[in-house]
Amino acid sequence: MDAEPPVGDIREFAARLQQALREDGGAGSEHWRMAVEGCLTAAYGSGDIVALCDVVQAIISILDAQGRFREAVSEITHAIALAGVETNALAMLHSMSAPLLAAVGESAAAEKALEAAERIVDEANIPFAIAKCQANCGVSRLLALKSHALQSDWFVVHGSSAIRPEDALILMSYFIPYQFAVGARAEIRPWLRTFRLQARAASHPYRVTDAEIFDAAASAIADPLKPLEFGEVPRWHWFANWRVELLRFRQLVLRRSWAEAEASLTMLFRARRRAGDAQLDSIDGFEMLLMALTERADPLRADVPLPESVHLLNLPSVLAAAEAVALDGTQHAAAVWHRWFAAKLPPEIATSMEWPVSRWRIQALLALRSGNERAAKREFEHAVRWATDAGYPIELAAAQLQLSELLRQRLSGAEHIWRALREKGADGLRLAGLDAAVFAYAVARTVPSAGKYSLRSPLTPRETETLTYLAEGLSYRAMGDQMGIKWTTVQTLAHRCYEKLEASGRQAAVARARELGLL
Repeated sequence: MDAEPPVGDIREFAARLQQALREDGGAGSEHWRMAVEGCLTAAYGSGDIVALCDVVQAIISILDAQGRFREAVSEITHAIALAGVETNALAMLHSMSAPLLAAVGESAAAEKALEAAERIVDEANIPFAIAKCQANCGVSRLLALKSHALQSDWFVVHGSSAIRPEDALILMSYFIPYQFAVGARAEIRPWLRTFRLQARAASHPYRVTDAEIFDAAASAIADPLKPLEFGEVPRWHWFANWRVELLRFRQLVLRRSWAEAEASLTMLFRARRRAGDAQLDSIDGFEMLLMALTERADPLRADVPLPESVHLLNLPSVLAAAEAVALDGTQHAAAVWHRWFAAKLPPEIATSMEWPVSRWRIQALLALRSGNERAAKREFEHAVRWATDAGYPIELAAAQLQLSELLRQRLSGAEHIWRALREKGADGLRLAGLDAAVFAYAVARTVPSAGKYSLRSPLTPRETETLTYLAEGLSYRAMGDQMGIKWTTVQTLAHRCYEKLEASGRQAAVARARELGLL
């Protein structure tokens, strides 16, 4: 493709540039930088707003393919400054920056850009600009896991005659994973078909690859050990490579193929590096989970830090880290993560396309680890209902088996109830080729007072919190201020900890708690 600045149709040049980028994934993108600069100059000079945004979109495509999101935001900021008061351009440009900011974890800045775009678009008068702005705003809200992203406006935007095919494909490429995240498996099928057909019709290799990965993810829900089926994934498509490796890693973990899982983890490291600025989080969550499952010596003795935020890109990592904490974290860490899940993860978010576990089952394991057995029972029951309705057979069987173990071991449930649950869960897991005993054992090792722990009775979440402050050396009054209770109540809680830990005082209690893995 000629890299000289165009003298003719700027829009046509921008369209050809984007097509070239799709075909080579941005390789040699610096070759076209002069042409892009020429396009911008010509677009501003002629007042062609549509051409202006086409060129900016081409720049974003170049940088996106290389994971250079922050640089893409800088380019848009520059274009916004040059756009002056032109509302059509400003609406499109602000809407372009919102998803990029969300992708790098700058949620406050993304929300600000989103608000600016939605405010300015009311004054826009070019149908294409309005449709593009609305599509980009939809992507931003889907990334942020906003429930109203599924309202009827989304379908109006997608069905608009003004929206271009490539923008509709971008919107669907986030809408489908969001549908996975809310567990709408049945509703996904027709959109997957539409996305696949439209990607092929547009000769868009990037989106064709996405469609193949989405299909593989859908198949993995029903048959997690079946070999993943998709064509060759281009090396330049960093997001597809990340997703493929996540699906493969989960499959190896379920098979308990630890050596291969270690190798897959190395590939995840490499895929993460290629993602550049994108906030996928580190792969610590997956590494911690592998360590917990292979029962390495005291892998999670320190409290695992909470994510700064949760969104569509880092949702798999958050779920994996939570499961690691539930299986082998301290009782205090489990209590903190359980509260965070309830407060920060939107209630409609139930799973992830790349890591298709039940959020409610993981939340139940966290509750159990923290000593809140009643909450664990409620959330296991919720997991059973959700997996039944959403059509997640592996998660249904796992939740049934783990609920049966909780009833049998800790809550003295009626024998005919837990036996029936155990039989259903075990049969479902064996049918899928999975070891039922592994899932049952997860409950036994999650209960804080079981196995290696030897307390007279488990500490409650409130007692664990008290013990944490004791370890920090706070006075009863300072602890009361932190916990929002009277200092005399704190004193009572502390003495309960001493009694359960068979300790003579603060230092002995803290030492004993650390020995038992409670802190």
